[in-house]
Amino acid sequence: ILLEFFSSKPDKKDKFLDSSLKRERVDDSLKAVVRLIENSYYSFQKPKRILTLKKYWEFATKYLLNEGFLLSDGTPVGLTGMAVHLFWTEPYNLILCRLVQSGVLEKLCKKGENSVFLLLCYLFNQEPIPQSYRQSMKTEFLPSLFKLDPSIEPVIKSYNSKAKHYYLNYIVDLAKELDIQSPVCSLSLSNVSFPSKIDPEASDASLVGILKSQAIPSIIKSPFAALTGEGDDFSLPIEEIMSKRRKGI
Repeated sequence: ILLEFFSSKPDKKDKFLDSSLKRERVDDSLKAVVRLIENSYYSFQKPKRILTLKKYWEFATKYLLNEGFLLSDGTPVGLTGMAVHLFWTEPYNLILCRLVQSGVLEKLCKKGENSVFLLLCYLFNQEPIPQSYRQSMKTEFLPSLFKLDPSIEPVIKSYNSKAKHYYLNYIVDLAKELDIQSPVCSLSLSNVSFPSKIDPEASDASLVGILKSQAIPSIIKSPFAALTGEGDDFSLPIEEIMSKRRKGI
């Protein structure tokens, strides 16, 4: 949606407008987008979700800038047109763009159309088999695609790693911006208060005293989950990191 918004072609009459009128049109477009976010069905009668939408818009825009789809002034460049055309396949449209930029797709074309066709099947034409069918069918009869060319996997892994890096960095910045790191937390069942930061001067032998001396500082992970002895571990899968996130993120 963001790519489509930035890629919308200007009216032919725009070239006859002076800079102030062009700027006014851009401002009007941005105001329309803000109204769309604030009056979205997703946030209908749920005002807290408006902030979620605004932050998601901010993250997505920064991501497109970092990936080279947009210039700093919002001008679409590079493979933006292709990504927009295949927007409904996201994130596979972005992966395809990365394969083009890396030169891998060109090498596959030189190997023959079967290699390219196999790649496109993996990206855009997979249909999940219902679990009931999987259980009733023998393994040798389950349909499957041939293995991809070995040059593809490193590119996809690099894309996933970079996307995860962008996402976690943004979550960390968001947590700092919202200032949700409360110095005092409470256990889920007993509601016993305990600190989320280490207190080296704590000498109490009680449970709370031990927690004070062994508190694990964290930004994303909830203080309760950090009681296991581990703080933020960004090497874990995204799903696991976010399943233990602190309240407010």
